[in-house]
Amino acid sequence: MKNKIILSVILLFTVNLFPQTDTALTFNEVMFKPSASNSEFIELFNTSITETIDLNNFKFKYHTSSTDIIISTGNGTLLPPKSYAVIFEGDYDFTNGIYSGLIPASALVLKLNNKAFGSSGMSNSSNRQIILFNSAGDTLDVYTYSANNSTGISAFPTLNVTTPKATDIKKAGLAKSPVIAPTLSPPAKATVPLNPPNLLTAL
Repeated sequence: MKNKIILSVILLFTVNLFPQTDTALTFNEVMFKPSASNSEFIELFNTSITETIDLNNFKFKYHTSSTDIIISTGNGTLLPPKSYAVIFEGDYDFTNGIYSGLIPASALVLKLNNKAFGSSGMSNSSNRQIILFNSAGDTLDVYTYSANNSTGISAFPTLNVTTPKATDIKKAGLAKSPVIAPTLSPPAKATVPLNPPNLLTAL
């Protein structure tokens, strides 16, 4: 009994001393004007070089709408170090949707617990703020995208631009096409040099 109590205290101490580093999460891409319905997405990048982050019940808030909960699509919610997660609308068609076959197997694919980001999807008529929260409700990242994008063009928070220039795309290894699928490319603002292969070929 005494040994069990000591083990419990050690485990509790370890959890508190080495908490999950979810502050390493950042927005990497925001698709708010897709070329097909039910195809909005956000892309997250885990900048940590050591910590796996469990995204279970993390939350996304669009503008003034209530928060949406991020849930599994059946493949878990653990995001490894230096890896990407793509979060789709809850009613996105994973079999026949416009990004079918374009998302690398290394990406963690998640979805919302409802059919849209916000109450009815993200606006392209005015600038909007988006916020990422962990399961405890702590703010992890905030980004305001600029509206009036052409159809199928994403915003790239890590480049601090909405429609990246060719030089920006080359620098970050981003894929640009009439429909920009989740690029899964290294963020330009990362403090640690990143040299993963370009995971998505331009359409």
